[in-house]
Amino acid sequence: MRWTYTNGTYTSNYAKWDNIDSAQYATLSIYIPNVNATTANAPYLATYNGASSYSFYINQNIYYNQWITGPYLYDIRNVYLDDNTGETPGSTKVGFDGVRLLY
Repeated sequence: MRWTYTNGTYTSNYAKWDNIDSAQYATLSIYIPNVNATTANAPYLATYNGASSYSFYINQNIYYNQWITGPYLYDIRNVYLDDNTGETPGSTKVGFDGVRLLY
């Protein structure tokens, strides 16, 4: 598990999860740890189906050691999370932890 403080409207830290080959539909699942994940606006981006992308936000502050069900997409290749939450810089933390695909 890694974390960073929120950075307002600029990205200074990010995580990227790569998936080599998943030419099938899958549900993206995001793990939210019980510490250092207090942002209300964690910005995730999933790339899928060649050149498409899907953005979504998770309020990490309301989950503790839980897998959160994300979108159902075809051929998910990457998942990104950064510290550009729109919140006051340094006011909360973004927790970077596990990502899994459920086929």
